[in-house]
Amino acid sequence: LKQSETKDAEAILSLIRVKDATKYGVMKVAETGGKIELYVEKPANPPSNTVNAGIYLLSTKVLERMELKKTSIEREIFPKLVEEGVMYGNILDGYWMDVGQPHDYLTGMGMYLGGLGQ
Repeated sequence: LKQSETKDAEAILSLIRVKDATKYGVMKVAETGGKIELYVEKPANPPSNTVNAGIYLLSTKVLERMELKKTSIEREIFPKLVEEGVMYGNILDGYWMDVGQPHDYLTGMGMYLGGLGQ
């Protein structure tokens, strides 16, 4: 949250490094400061292994950019934010799991519930 207070950030994304980046939004991040310099949604030849972990902190300015219609934030809004230099990222440490598909979500919930008793 401090990053959003000290920068011109309209969006801050949580990022994770993966082995196969072809099924995610892939980005290049500045070595210092966390500014996202490139965002490509599901590329055939990923420019890095740093991907969108699906956790966003968005300014209300991002919502103002959206028309009242079906919109893909990843394909329509994020590239504009990168182009304008107002999107940043923080790389997560630790365990992460993609739960974007129903089977994966159920697997993740099972893992979570199984760990509650430990």
